[in-house]
Parts: sequence; C-alpha cells; structure tokens
Amino acid sequence: MSSLTVKVAMNQIRIEIAQLERVRTVLNCHPWLMHRDYWVESIDSLLQRTDLSVPDRQRLEALQNLLDTTVTSPATRSAERESQEV
Repeated sequence: MSSLTVKVAMNQIRIEIAQLERVRTVLNCHPWLMHRDYWVESIDSLLQRTDLSVPDRQRLEALQNLLDTTVTSPATRSAERESQEV
C-alpha cells in the first residue's frame, strides 16, 4: 500500500469519526431520534480496524461510552416520572 493510499484511508477514518461525533451531538439534544444499535455497530466496525491511530481509537471509544449512557426518550422519561410519583 502506498503512503498516499494510507493517508487517504486515514483521512477517511477521521472524517467518519467526525461525522459520528456530530451525530452524537445532535442526538444528545434529541435522544428519541437515536437508533442506538446502528451507531454501536458503526463504531464497533471502525474499532475492528487495525490501522487506527491511538487518538482515533480513543475518540471512537469515547463515543461508544457516550452511547452506553444515552438518555432515554421523552415518553420513557415521562413514564418513569409518573411511576416515581405513585
């Protein structure tokens, strides 16, 4: 693999990670839009790559951790509040 090809591949990975970070920011404000399984699979797929740099791997792991602590939907939160009030 030429160094140009490697640079292009690494740049593509960084672009994908940045897109995931932007999506995560939006979903943080609108968690009911979350299709968690899709994003978990996307991140897992990227984490399986052997050519990831350490910073890219750390960014993906941070995103993965955020997905593990995702807020529930407004309807679910409302139902949880009602059950606590009883």
